[in-house]
Amino acid sequence: MALQEVVLVVGAKGSGKSTLIKALFPELAVEPGEARPYRLYELGGGLHVAEVCGSPDALGALLLSKPAWKLLAALVLVDGAAEPRVDGRALALASGAPARALVLTKADAAPPERVEEAKALAARVGFEFFAVSAAKGIGVGELRRWLAGALPAAPAARALPAQRFRFDVIPVPAPGALEAGGLGGEELEVLKLCDGRRSAGEIARALGLPYGRVRGILDELRMRGYLQALLVGVVGG
Repeated sequence: MALQEVVLVVGAKGSGKSTLIKALFPELAVEPGEARPYRLYELGGGLHVAEVCGSPDALGALLLSKPAWKLLAALVLVDGAAEPRVDGRALALASGAPARALVLTKADAAPPERVEEAKALAARVGFEFFAVSAAKGIGVGELRRWLAGALPAAPAARALPAQRFRFDVIPVPAPGALEAGGLGGEELEVLKLCDGRRSAGEIARALGLPYGRVRGILDELRMRGYLQALLVGVVGG
């Protein structure tokens, strides 16, 4: 049986797994409620996101059953609204991934000392550390870029070794978006380049803007209805 290439997202109930997955991969139809023991979302190109329940029973069952996964990256979530604790079984499950990160969620609600505690915990277990708030957009872009760099190219892209590939979002404009009005400055310039083919990185380079700035504008345009989708695809880098 071929192994499924997987990005693992694991954390206790209420740590914001579904919200973070939706922020990182906006095109996915993320299901509400706690996964039992996990949900598998298909990204395309043979890649999947596994949303794993953080309960001790579910983690123990997964460690014993050993799903047919090839872990590419693992995100272990810690709730920033509570004391920074992580189940050792979640760390054990994530340990098989070559790229591992401890992610403090709800960073906007976490006092500085809690962020530092979580950062120290990540250092102790040898994980990268990110503090994010998916609701506020804090740190999501940085985590997305780290994750994109950790994922390989899709199989079709691997046949072209002369060019480096990575994942990026590709904005798709809503019908009549340019005629709708209500935009100016950078927002309008970004929207003009959204054609369903250009990636966020290509738009940033064309306008001479920082990538993070363009990603923030695209998120805002989507929330306001100027974009109908932010697809994730393999693009040249």
